[in-house]
Amino acid sequence: MITARARAEEALRPDRILNDALARPLLGANGLALTNIVNAHTNPEARNAVLRHRLFDDAVAAAPERVRQIVILGAGLDSRAYRIHRLATCAVFEIDGNKDIAALKARRVAELAVQPVAASLSCVVADLAEDAWPQLLVENGFDANVPTMWVAEGLLPYLPADAEARLLRHVDRLSPPGSQLVANVWGTGQYKFGISATGSGTSESGSAVSYTVSSAKDERRKWFQGLTATGCWRGEPLLVRTADGVYEGPKWDEAAFARFKVDKKAAVHGVWRMELFTKEKEKEKEKESSAGDA
Repeated sequence: MITARARAEEALRPDRILNDALARPLLGANGLALTNIVNAHTNPEARNAVLRHRLFDDAVAAAPERVRQIVILGAGLDSRAYRIHRLATCAVFEIDGNKDIAALKARRVAELAVQPVAASLSCVVADLAEDAWPQLLVENGFDANVPTMWVAEGLLPYLPADAEARLLRHVDRLSPPGSQLVANVWGTGQYKFGISATGSGTSESGSAVSYTVSSAKDERRKWFQGLTATGCWRGEPLLVRTADGVYEGPKWDEAAFARFKVDKKAAVHGVWRMELFTKEKEKEKEKESSAGDA
């Protein structure tokens, strides 16, 4: 919800870098009230979320023509299926483990009577830290023979290292060559400002909710090993934020993004990077197995 609120606020700015007109109506009055409380602790990160979301939008919009499926991991209130026209030729699958958020989103979309621009849209409620979601994805129409773009925005750092590795192994298994993964990760310093940030609010149903933001991450953690260990995926950094708060990389646009720069003295965000991975081949043993079966 915090990132949706950040997108809603950005849409009101004359110098906006993204225009998510659905963010505010999807949140609703209670969602806006709850994120007011959270934003008292997370304004710096909310600002970064806008930049991050714009860059992920750009990556999705630039998906190669061969890509015919988009899987949004940890979708929450994501609205890309309704506003990115590249998806008109793609089946979009949204996966999220929070059934209340999924129900809220479905209800809001029905009330707004909006239609996706995507060729199709399927919503799957499943815990991405567990191993049941791939089967549920297939049961909802996903085809593991079709090149796919996997979108993991702000997701991987919330998973324990073993769960992240399992998730990426599933992504590898479900991806033919030509598939892509776009994801971001960060280091320990990312949430320094939020270590003790706790609060409460009211959910859509009126029940009390609580939240805690923590930073229990190890900077030495080796990210993306579920992919890179296979030797089949090629990664390229799209944007990196150094420990000094400096942004670098091919997707940094100084003119467009200058207001998102972080003052070194207030650089509470820590190291952050966004990468695009492309699967170039299958594992050798899988090719050998296929040849034997033939």
